[in-house]
Amino acid sequence: MATAVAVKQEKLNNIKALLAKAKGHIADVLPAHMSPEKMIRIVSAAAGRNPMLLECEPLSFVASVITASQLGLEPVGPLQEAYLIPYRNNKTGQYEAQFQAGYRGLIKLARNSGQIAGIEAHIVYESDEFEVNYGTGSYIKHIPAMTDTPGAKKAVYAVAFFKDATTKPQFEILTPAQVKHIKGKSKAQDSGPWKTDEDEMWRKTAIKRLCKYLPMSADLATAIELDNKAEIGESQAEYIDIPFISDMAEPVEDKSKSDKIAEQLKINGGA
Repeated sequence: MATAVAVKQEKLNNIKALLAKAKGHIADVLPAHMSPEKMIRIVSAAAGRNPMLLECEPLSFVASVITASQLGLEPVGPLQEAYLIPYRNNKTGQYEAQFQAGYRGLIKLARNSGQIAGIEAHIVYESDEFEVNYGTGSYIKHIPAMTDTPGAKKAVYAVAFFKDATTKPQFEILTPAQVKHIKGKSKAQDSGPWKTDEDEMWRKTAIKRLCKYLPMSADLATAIELDNKAEIGESQAEYIDIPFISDMAEPVEDKSKSDKIAEQLKINGGA
Protein backbone atom coordinates (compact mmCIF):
# COMPACT_ATOMS: atom_id res chain seq x y z
CA MET A 1 0.00 0.00 0.00
CA ALA A 2 1.41 3.36 -1.04
CA THR A 3 2.35 5.75 1.73
CA ALA A 4 0.97 9.28 1.91
CA VAL A 5 4.39 10.62 0.95
CA ALA A 6 4.53 8.33 -2.09
CA VAL A 7 1.02 9.37 -3.17
CA LYS A 8 1.93 13.04 -2.81
CA GLN A 9 5.09 12.54 -4.85
CA GLU A 10 3.16 10.71 -7.56
CA LYS A 11 0.68 13.57 -7.85
CA LEU A 12 3.50 16.09 -7.95
CA ASN A 13 5.29 14.10 -10.63
CA ASN A 14 2.08 14.07 -12.65
CA ILE A 15 1.82 17.86 -12.42
CA LYS A 16 5.46 18.23 -13.46
CA ALA A 17 4.93 15.90 -16.43
CA LEU A 18 1.98 17.95 -17.64
CA LEU A 19 3.91 21.18 -17.22
CA ALA A 20 6.82 19.71 -19.16
CA LYS A 21 4.44 18.86 -22.01
CA ALA A 22 3.06 22.41 -21.90
CA LYS A 23 6.50 24.07 -21.78
CA GLY A 24 6.49 25.07 -25.44
CA HIS A 25 3.02 26.59 -25.16
CA ILE A 26 3.98 28.42 -21.97
CA ALA A 27 7.04 29.81 -23.74
CA ASP A 28 4.89 30.97 -26.66
CA VAL A 29 2.65 33.17 -24.50
CA LEU A 30 5.13 34.40 -21.87
CA PRO A 31 6.57 37.92 -22.20
CA ALA A 32 10.17 37.98 -23.39
CA HIS A 33 11.58 38.78 -19.95
CA MET A 34 10.06 35.64 -18.38
CA SER A 35 11.37 32.13 -18.98
CA PRO A 36 9.20 28.98 -19.09
CA GLU A 37 11.77 27.17 -16.95
CA LYS A 38 11.34 29.69 -14.14
CA MET A 39 7.56 29.64 -14.42
CA ILE A 40 7.45 25.83 -14.26
CA ARG A 41 9.91 25.79 -11.36
CA ILE A 42 7.98 28.20 -9.16
CA VAL A 43 4.55 26.67 -9.79
CA SER A 44 5.88 23.15 -9.22
CA ALA A 45 7.35 24.30 -5.92
CA ALA A 46 4.02 25.88 -5.00
CA ALA A 47 2.19 22.62 -5.70
CA GLY A 48 4.68 20.77 -3.54
CA ARG A 49 4.08 23.14 -0.64
CA ASN A 50 0.28 23.16 -0.86
CA PRO A 51 -1.32 19.70 -0.58
CA MET A 52 -4.68 21.07 -1.75
CA LEU A 53 -3.20 22.10 -5.10
CA LEU A 54 -2.15 18.48 -5.60
CA GLU A 55 -5.78 17.47 -5.07
CA CYS A 56 -6.89 19.71 -7.94
CA GLU A 57 -7.71 18.40 -11.40
CA PRO A 58 -4.19 18.48 -12.93
CA LEU A 59 -5.31 20.04 -16.20
CA SER A 60 -6.99 22.88 -14.33
CA PHE A 61 -3.62 23.54 -12.65
CA VAL A 62 -1.86 23.68 -16.02
CA ALA A 63 -4.61 25.90 -17.44
CA SER A 64 -4.19 28.34 -14.54
CA VAL A 65 -0.43 28.45 -15.11
CA ILE A 66 -0.93 29.20 -18.79
CA THR A 67 -3.47 31.90 -17.91
CA ALA A 68 -0.89 33.56 -15.67
CA SER A 69 1.70 33.20 -18.44
CA GLN A 70 -0.57 34.82 -21.03
CA LEU A 71 -1.17 37.77 -18.72
CA GLY A 72 2.55 38.01 -17.95
CA LEU A 73 2.03 37.60 -14.20
CA GLU A 74 4.25 35.51 -11.95
CA PRO A 75 2.08 33.34 -9.69
CA VAL A 76 3.04 32.37 -6.15
CA GLY A 77 6.40 34.14 -6.43
CA PRO A 78 7.87 36.80 -4.13
CA LEU A 79 6.20 39.56 -6.16
CA GLN A 80 2.75 38.07 -5.44
CA GLU A 81 1.49 39.20 -8.84
CA ALA A 82 -0.93 36.27 -8.90
CA TYR A 83 -2.10 33.21 -7.00
CA LEU A 84 -3.15 29.65 -7.83
CA ILE A 85 -6.04 28.84 -5.51
CA PRO A 86 -7.74 25.43 -5.05
CA TYR A 87 -11.53 25.61 -5.19
CA ARG A 88 -14.05 22.80 -4.94
CA ASN A 89 -16.36 22.64 -7.93
CA ASN A 90 -19.75 21.96 -6.37
CA LYS A 91 -21.12 20.54 -9.61
CA THR A 92 -18.39 17.92 -10.12
CA GLY A 93 -17.15 17.52 -6.54
CA GLN A 94 -13.62 17.92 -7.91
CA TYR A 95 -11.11 20.50 -6.75
CA GLU A 96 -9.88 22.83 -9.48
CA ALA A 97 -6.97 25.23 -9.47
CA GLN A 98 -8.07 28.74 -10.27
CA PHE A 99 -6.04 31.76 -11.29
CA GLN A 100 -6.34 34.94 -9.22
CA ALA A 101 -4.46 38.18 -9.77
CA GLY A 102 -2.74 39.86 -6.83
CA TYR A 103 -2.89 43.60 -6.31
CA ARG A 104 0.58 44.06 -7.81
CA GLY A 105 -0.55 42.09 -10.84
CA LEU A 106 -3.56 44.34 -11.33
CA ILE A 107 -1.34 47.42 -11.11
CA LYS A 108 1.00 45.93 -13.71
CA LEU A 109 -1.86 45.19 -16.11
CA ALA A 110 -3.45 48.62 -15.57
CA ARG A 111 -0.20 50.32 -16.56
CA ASN A 112 -0.17 48.27 -19.76
CA SER A 113 -3.05 50.40 -21.07
CA GLY A 114 -0.44 53.04 -21.86
CA GLN A 115 -2.40 55.81 -20.13
CA ILE A 116 -1.65 55.03 -16.49
CA ALA A 117 1.61 56.33 -15.01
CA GLY A 118 1.14 54.46 -11.75
CA ILE A 119 -1.28 53.21 -9.12
CA GLU A 120 -0.88 53.29 -5.35
CA ALA A 121 -2.95 51.57 -2.71
CA HIS A 122 -2.71 52.26 1.02
CA ILE A 123 -4.41 51.20 4.22
CA VAL A 124 -5.43 53.92 6.64
CA TYR A 125 -5.13 53.25 10.39
CA GLU A 126 -6.82 54.94 13.33
CA SER A 127 -3.70 56.87 14.34
CA ASP A 128 -3.10 58.23 10.82
CA GLU A 129 -4.06 61.72 9.72
CA PHE A 130 -6.58 61.22 6.94
CA GLU A 131 -8.68 63.73 5.06
CA VAL A 132 -10.76 63.25 1.94
CA ASN A 133 -12.76 65.71 -0.12
CA TYR A 134 -15.08 64.96 -3.06
CA GLY A 135 -16.37 67.32 -5.71
CA THR A 136 -14.59 69.49 -8.25
CA GLY A 137 -11.62 69.91 -5.90
CA SER A 138 -11.45 66.28 -4.83
CA TYR A 139 -8.32 65.12 -3.02
CA ILE A 140 -6.93 62.73 -0.41
CA LYS A 141 -4.55 63.76 2.34
CA HIS A 142 -2.99 60.85 4.19
CA ILE A 143 -0.16 61.19 6.71
CA PRO A 144 0.72 57.82 8.29
CA ALA A 145 1.45 57.85 12.00
CA MET A 146 4.57 55.71 11.47
CA THR A 147 4.13 53.85 14.74
CA ASP A 148 4.29 50.19 15.69
CA THR A 149 0.79 50.47 17.16
CA PRO A 150 -1.22 52.29 14.47
CA GLY A 151 -4.58 50.98 15.68
CA ALA A 152 -7.35 49.34 13.68
CA LYS A 153 -7.82 49.75 9.95
CA LYS A 154 -10.33 52.52 9.18
CA ALA A 155 -10.11 52.69 5.39
CA VAL A 156 -8.25 51.55 2.30
CA TYR A 157 -7.84 53.54 -0.89
CA ALA A 158 -6.29 53.31 -4.33
CA VAL A 159 -5.13 56.22 -6.50
CA ALA A 160 -4.34 56.15 -10.22
CA PHE A 161 -2.02 58.75 -11.76
CA PHE A 162 -2.28 59.41 -15.47
CA LYS A 163 0.54 60.04 -17.94
CA ASP A 164 -1.39 63.05 -19.16
CA ALA A 165 -0.51 65.56 -16.45
CA THR A 166 -3.66 67.55 -17.16
CA THR A 167 -5.85 64.62 -16.06
CA LYS A 168 -6.62 64.60 -12.35
CA PRO A 169 -5.72 61.48 -10.38
CA GLN A 170 -8.64 59.10 -9.88
CA PHE A 171 -9.15 57.54 -6.47
CA GLU A 172 -11.45 55.10 -4.71
CA ILE A 173 -11.95 54.64 -0.95
CA LEU A 174 -13.52 51.73 0.93
CA THR A 175 -14.47 51.44 4.58
CA PRO A 176 -13.78 48.31 6.66
CA ALA A 177 -17.47 47.41 6.41
CA GLN A 178 -17.32 47.55 2.62
CA VAL A 179 -14.20 45.36 2.51
CA LYS A 180 -15.78 42.92 4.95
CA HIS A 181 -18.88 42.71 2.75
CA ILE A 182 -16.76 41.93 -0.33
CA LYS A 183 -14.66 39.41 1.59
CA GLY A 184 -17.84 37.75 2.82
CA LYS A 185 -18.79 36.91 -0.76
CA SER A 186 -15.51 35.08 -1.33
CA LYS A 187 -15.61 31.30 -1.23
CA ALA A 188 -12.01 31.40 0.02
CA GLN A 189 -12.47 34.02 2.73
CA ASP A 190 -10.99 31.66 5.33
CA SER A 191 -8.12 30.38 3.20
CA GLY A 192 -5.70 31.48 0.50
CA PRO A 193 -4.60 35.13 0.32
CA TRP A 194 -7.55 36.37 2.39
CA LYS A 195 -6.00 34.41 5.26
CA THR A 196 -2.29 34.67 4.50
CA ASP A 197 -2.08 38.15 2.91
CA GLU A 198 -5.05 40.10 4.22
CA ASP A 199 -3.48 43.56 3.84
CA GLU A 200 -2.71 42.79 0.19
CA MET A 201 -6.32 41.71 -0.33
CA TRP A 202 -7.56 45.01 1.16
CA ARG A 203 -5.37 46.88 -1.34
CA LYS A 204 -6.48 44.62 -4.17
CA THR A 205 -10.14 45.23 -3.32
CA ALA A 206 -9.62 48.99 -3.60
CA ILE A 207 -7.71 48.63 -6.87
CA LYS A 208 -10.39 46.42 -8.42
CA ARG A 209 -13.03 49.01 -7.54
CA LEU A 210 -10.82 51.79 -8.93
CA CYS A 211 -10.27 49.94 -12.21
CA LYS A 212 -13.95 50.42 -13.07
CA TYR A 213 -13.15 54.08 -13.76
CA LEU A 214 -9.85 53.58 -15.63
CA PRO A 215 -8.91 52.86 -19.25
CA MET A 216 -8.87 49.06 -19.25
CA SER A 217 -6.71 46.80 -21.41
CA ALA A 218 -8.05 43.44 -22.57
CA ASP A 219 -5.64 41.67 -20.22
CA LEU A 220 -6.81 43.69 -17.22
CA ALA A 221 -10.45 43.02 -18.04
CA THR A 222 -9.70 39.30 -18.36
CA ALA A 223 -7.81 39.21 -15.05
CA ILE A 224 -10.64 40.95 -13.20
CA GLU A 225 -13.29 38.70 -14.74
CA LEU A 226 -11.36 35.54 -13.83
CA ASP A 227 -10.69 36.91 -10.37
CA ASN A 228 -14.38 37.62 -9.81
CA LYS A 229 -15.27 34.08 -10.88
CA ALA A 230 -12.70 32.58 -8.55
CA GLU A 231 -13.80 34.71 -5.60
CA ILE A 232 -17.36 33.42 -5.72
CA GLY A 233 -16.29 29.87 -6.46
CA GLU A 234 -17.48 29.69 -10.05
CA SER A 235 -15.48 27.67 -12.55
CA GLN A 236 -13.23 29.64 -14.88
CA ALA A 237 -13.50 26.90 -17.50
CA GLU A 238 -15.81 28.82 -19.83
CA TYR A 239 -13.24 31.62 -20.06
CA ILE A 240 -10.32 29.32 -20.78
CA ASP A 241 -9.53 27.75 -24.13
CA ILE A 242 -6.35 25.73 -24.55
CA PRO A 243 -6.66 23.83 -27.86
CA PHE A 244 -3.83 21.40 -27.09
CA ILE A 245 -4.96 20.53 -23.57
CA SER A 246 -6.78 17.34 -24.51
CA ASP A 247 -3.51 15.90 -25.83
CA MET A 248 -2.00 16.31 -22.36
CA ALA A 249 -4.39 14.05 -20.48
CA GLU A 250 -2.27 10.90 -20.80
CA PRO A 251 -0.38 11.16 -17.45
CA VAL A 252 -3.63 11.69 -15.54
CA GLU A 253 -5.09 8.50 -14.07
CA ASP A 254 -8.74 9.55 -14.32
CA LYS A 255 -8.72 10.19 -18.06
CA SER A 256 -12.47 10.51 -18.44
CA LYS A 257 -12.61 13.39 -15.98
CA SER A 258 -9.55 15.02 -17.52
CA ASP A 259 -11.01 14.76 -21.02
CA LYS A 260 -14.26 16.28 -19.80
CA ILE A 261 -12.46 19.26 -18.27
CA ALA A 262 -10.26 19.55 -21.33
CA GLU A 263 -13.33 19.96 -23.52
CA GLN A 264 -14.62 22.73 -21.26
CA LEU A 265 -11.42 24.75 -20.96
CA LYS A 266 -11.28 27.90 -23.10
CA ILE A 267 -8.41 30.48 -23.02
CA ASN A 268 -8.20 32.76 -26.09
CA GLY A 269 -4.53 32.64 -27.00
CA GLY A 270 -3.16 35.50 -24.94
CA ALA A 271 -5.63 38.24 -25.82
